[in-house]
Amino acid sequence: MKKILLTSIVSLCFLQVKSQISISSARAMATGTTVTVRGIITNGPELGTIRYFQDGTAGIAAYSATMDNVLRGDSVEVTGVISPYNNLIELNPVNSYSVISSNNPMPAPFEVDMASGYNEIYESRLVRFNNSTFISTGTFATSDANYDITDGSLVSAETRVNHLSNIAGTPIPAGPLDIQGIMSQYLSTYQLLVRDLSDLILPGNPPVFTTSLFQSGITTTSFDISFSTQSPGSTIIYYGITETLGSVISDGVMVTDHLISLSGLTAATLYYIKAASVSSSGDTSFSAITPMLSRSLSTQSIKCYFTRPVDNSVAQGINAISLAQIMDDTLIAYMNRAKYTMDVAIYNMDNSNGIIDAINAAYNRGVLVRIIGDGENMGSSAWNELQLPAANKKLSPVSVDYGIMHNKFMVIDAESADPNDAILWTGSLNFTNEQINNDANNVIIFQDQSLAKAYEIEFGEMFAGDFGSFKTNNTPKEFNIDGSRVELYFSPTDDTEGEIKRVAESADHDLEFSVFSFTRITITYSIDDRTGAGVWGGGIIDDTANLDYGYSVLQQHMPNSLFVANNSYIVHHKYLIVDANAPGLDPAVLTGSHNWTNSAQTKNDENTVVVHNASVANQYYQEWVARYHDEGGVDLPSYLVGIYEQAKALPGFNFYPNPATEEITVSLPVRDDATIRITDISGKILEEIGVVHSENIQISTSQFTPGLYLLNIRQGNDFHSFKLIVQK
Repeated sequence: MKKILLTSIVSLCFLQVKSQISISSARAMATGTTVTVRGIITNGPELGTIRYFQDGTAGIAAYSATMDNVLRGDSVEVTGVISPYNNLIELNPVNSYSVISSNNPMPAPFEVDMASGYNEIYESRLVRFNNSTFISTGTFATSDANYDITDGSLVSAETRVNHLSNIAGTPIPAGPLDIQGIMSQYLSTYQLLVRDLSDLILPGNPPVFTTSLFQSGITTTSFDISFSTQSPGSTIIYYGITETLGSVISDGVMVTDHLISLSGLTAATLYYIKAASVSSSGDTSFSAITPMLSRSLSTQSIKCYFTRPVDNSVAQGINAISLAQIMDDTLIAYMNRAKYTMDVAIYNMDNSNGIIDAINAAYNRGVLVRIIGDGENMGSSAWNELQLPAANKKLSPVSVDYGIMHNKFMVIDAESADPNDAILWTGSLNFTNEQINNDANNVIIFQDQSLAKAYEIEFGEMFAGDFGSFKTNNTPKEFNIDGSRVELYFSPTDDTEGEIKRVAESADHDLEFSVFSFTRITITYSIDDRTGAGVWGGGIIDDTANLDYGYSVLQQHMPNSLFVANNSYIVHHKYLIVDANAPGLDPAVLTGSHNWTNSAQTKNDENTVVVHNASVANQYYQEWVARYHDEGGVDLPSYLVGIYEQAKALPGFNFYPNPATEEITVSLPVRDDATIRITDISGKILEEIGVVHSENIQISTSQFTPGLYLLNIRQGNDFHSFKLIVQK
């Protein structure tokens, strides 16, 4: 009996030893086979839920949310089912796993060229390609995206950057470098998964740009340029009115946060900017050339109009304007103002309201008129009614690789000698009878020559035949319009989804949106993060939208303020409002033609503006409240009405006197560094001071006219807003 038992134990031990096999043996198993393998983990959460690991024979992937805490360098034993996903061999499901040890050294990457390295034998293993170059230029997107690279052995190969990586949002290196990562596969394409910035290995010890160039402090004759580098370096700016540059300004102080000012500039002029930074060892990093515009001499007005009734009961100073049934008259009136040029990029239009007649009239009185329409959607009758030469009309391509030309913008007299002639019209409105007289749309009109010139760059690129992914990221992003910051983004080159997420994540008090189509889960998470943190949120999505992407997630924190539109009209907006009811917290509106969809992000031609202006935000809020009530929304919380003064206590804080005359003293607890900002009730920044561990700060108010202002404090992640009264 003992002998039989001993034999059984030995047999069991033998089976347990044999149950753990090499990864190469596991990869050869049939789909559905349960295997147990061991290896070293080569990635962490920067690639999401998946974990790659390898032993001395091969690599394999494990897909399981239960392994989220497993990190690089962990030695693991994993039992799971062989289950290829889009040709990538995975263990899914993972039945069990155990971490044997941690902080093990990474397996040495295989140094290969791209002609041989994009191969099944390297799948799920670390590889390295030396002397490589990114073919793609610009900035890494903040969403998952693919980029072309080459080392000369192939025309190009594909690398993929996950939105969770610290690479996302940083400049794409312009020069040769070594690239390492994990070789993966999607369908028939092998992809190099670059994990973080340490996988981009530049020669020497250069400072390495970690941000793109940012423009601020914009005036008619000057602006500031800032950027960050991974390591300390000097600050050098090359600039000029052509891409050959020609002028240079520099600062030899070694820093990682760089700031330099350009002066002596000309108003409403496009400047090309390239930055460099030199480390103490003499190694240099360069940025890509970035276009920037100085402020214009235009009157710089911003007007908002809406096609359906608005709710003026929530107005804060300026009543929003509904042009129900007469938006066509306004559009035609602007077309009639054109003196020299009129460029229109429009997804769809008809002549039911005389819009095409107005375009023809402009051309016939000598205005240079050019039209871009969508190749699939522009009806032949409307297109044929245009009395323009064939050379003045352009349709976007019809191709499986291209989406749609979905813009709805018009640029008038951008290059006029009179800066007040320049007009930019944009928003969600197509030039059709149904869109004008029935559907819910918004229009925003800027009298600003700088913004009009930026749109002309985009228009010219499309008119020359470059649409969608064939365009380049070549337009300025930052504008100062009547003291308000305005941002501009074009799809698909400018990672507009990343900007939508950033604006949503900036909300500190309230957030509202109204969108025709919403399918991007990453935007869902950005909104949910803020509403989950206590920001009041409300949303309206048109009932034609696919609601499988995160609708239930959004409902968690806005159960009574999220609606699927149920009206006879289409909710055709694509806008997002943040902090409309907290003027001191940088209220902003994001609007344009960009639906929150994959096609808008990756294929379509779209445009988006972000306007940091409390009055504009409130006007859009008046529109949103009307749509909210149309959907059966109940009374809004009282703190969404009127000027919000944040009541959250800030221990140790005080400011006096209030009312003020010539000066106030702000007392802050010695804690994190702070930013103190004074704005008027429209949100225009009048004073901004950075405070470093100081208790008492004196701020002059002598330059302010009597009235109500907002004093705003930002310390770390905390925001505080207080009313300040100035009397004389």
